Amino acid sequence: MPYHVIRFRQSRLAAIRQTSFNDDHDLFSARPWTEFSINEGSSLKVYSQYEYFLRRTPSLMSAMLLCPSPGLTFMLSKLEKFTYTAIFPFYNHVDHVLKNIRKMLNLKHLRFRLCPDPSSSVIDDELVETKGHIDLVDAWMEFNTSYGLVGHTVRLLSVEYSLQEFQVEDVSMEGIKDGLIESLDAILGSKMVHQGDGLWRRSQPTEENNNSFGH
Repeated sequence: MPYHVIRFRQSRLAAIRQTSFNDDHDLFSARPWTEFSINEGSSLKVYSQYEYFLRRTPSLMSAMLLCPSPGLTFMLSKLEKFTYTAIFPFYNHVDHVLKNIRKMLNLKHLRFRLCPDPSSSVIDDELVETKGHIDLVDAWMEFNTSYGLVGHTVRLLSVEYSLQEFQVEDVSMEGIKDGLIESLDAILGSKMVHQGDGLWRRSQPTEENNNSFGH
């Protein structure tokens, strides 16, 4: 994908309010955004390079981390839903994304996809473009390491923040589904409960636990 795609959403009430273009707003503070989605496309071609891990992914998410602004910090703190999509990003780049996510103090819904949809031909297409020089072993290694980092951040968000739901789109890939669910379950423990189809929901304390807490 030659371009990254971003999308912001706001509440219906906020949408009917007028915005003064004379105000000193940037994109992040122009509206009271509650939802932010970003698709950073494919990093597959980089895995055809020797020492690919020395490369850096051009990314808005990295820029947001390295060059924060008051408007950006405020927006992140108010987001309720965030969706991140990329195809085999480096694990150290995913770590940048997660550092931004940890600034989303009111986040309730988090969605991730780090490999292609099963119906996508992107792997075959990019293998053809690079004459088969892409090392898919490295790509899957980065994928697995990335989800290890994601799992630990989700656990943190479910304990200390407001996260209620975590959706993993990559379970649609049958070959990795069971292993991915198992590895995330091991990290999340009882804090987030898998409901099926890659959806984890925050576990609620039982009435018995609530009653016994003060005793």
